[in-house]
Amino acid sequence: MNKMIGYFFSCFLCLICISCGETSGPLPPVIEPPEAVEVFETQWETSLNATKEIVGSDFTQFYGDWVLVTGDIDDPFTLMAFNSVTGNKDWTYFNAGMVIDEILTSQVYENLYIAITNKGMVAVNLDSQILEWEIPFHDLKYESNNGNVVHNGYLYHNFSVGGVGLSSEAAAIVRINLGSGTYEELWRENNDNKGLKSNSPPIIYTSDNGHEIMIFNHRPNAGISPPEVKQEMVSYDITEGQELWRIDVTDTYASNGLHPPIIYDNIVITGGDWSMYGFDIQTGEQLWKTSMPGYTQWGIWTKTNHLLKDDRLYVNEGGHQLHCLNPLDGSFIWQNLEDAPNCTDNMIYYEKEDYLVYTSWGLGSIMIVDALTGELIHRERSEDSTYNNDPVYDPETDMFFTSTYKNAVGFKVNRPE
Repeated sequence: MNKMIGYFFSCFLCLICISCGETSGPLPPVIEPPEAVEVFETQWETSLNATKEIVGSDFTQFYGDWVLVTGDIDDPFTLMAFNSVTGNKDWTYFNAGMVIDEILTSQVYENLYIAITNKGMVAVNLDSQILEWEIPFHDLKYESNNGNVVHNGYLYHNFSVGGVGLSSEAAAIVRINLGSGTYEELWRENNDNKGLKSNSPPIIYTSDNGHEIMIFNHRPNAGISPPEVKQEMVSYDITEGQELWRIDVTDTYASNGLHPPIIYDNIVITGGDWSMYGFDIQTGEQLWKTSMPGYTQWGIWTKTNHLLKDDRLYVNEGGHQLHCLNPLDGSFIWQNLEDAPNCTDNMIYYEKEDYLVYTSWGLGSIMIVDALTGELIHRERSEDSTYNNDPVYDPETDMFFTSTYKNAVGFKVNRPE
């Protein structure tokens, strides 16, 4: 009996020791739950103008340690530089030369910020923040049109000659030397009985015989109703100063007037009406045509530049659709029919993760899509504003930069766990 009482008493003491954490062996390690990975990771957010609730800036650019953002659409010529690491506003430039109206489009070339306004073109040295050169358009009877293309130290830009809209006398393509600001008119077509002329920006390439060739979309009757506007494609030898070929892309619903065609493996590719087209670069012969689903009577290529990556062509029409095509034959690789409404000009191919990163103005959001499958990875909308500008990317810091109607923003993109 006494032995049995002693046994139960020993068991009771063991239970007390265990409940107090006094065990004969070590405790198992504590495993902390993994931290959630944010796909869109904001690094900094800085007000564009503390005195304004909405700032309609445009065309974010990147140079060195600075994110470059324009002032409001009502501001005179204003360029703001935000530190890419801290987000602090390092400096603001106001042009004191002849061209002082608001910036409409821009391009960074080497250490120059090339700004285009309604009344002129300006080059600002970004290292010293001083004016390098400027071209006042009103002295030349030029009116800035659409699009910029940089090739071998030159900027190619479209102009209306003698006025804008129906008062224009001709369409012209001018080449500007970005180092000196000197310029020359390469091509002009005067209005005729067909009506108003307009062009897309040109794509430039060097032919096998060393000649510089430019190819662009052209509208010979741009001033009439959209269903009747014709779209041509023109190949022009800059070196010889002569037209090589001109072909009809489509007889109705001209499109793709804001961005240049693109070139892949001797195929020149452009959007026209509601389709994508591929042409032989030497002859202009049509090689393939691919129509987008859901459209029959629209010119849908109104905003976003086509993006070529390796053997994949990414295109976004003016609605919700985002497509990946094979540039050799125009066949679909994948289609996303809903995650790209009203995108801004340029998509970014993020090679680290094989993502497309772009801004949907229609959704007011940064969109992140799997570039290999078309799957939506993430949509990011600002808490107090909406995203309205292209993102730009710095591979050195692996950061993206853009702006909303209120703030300049620096962010990273991560793969979800």
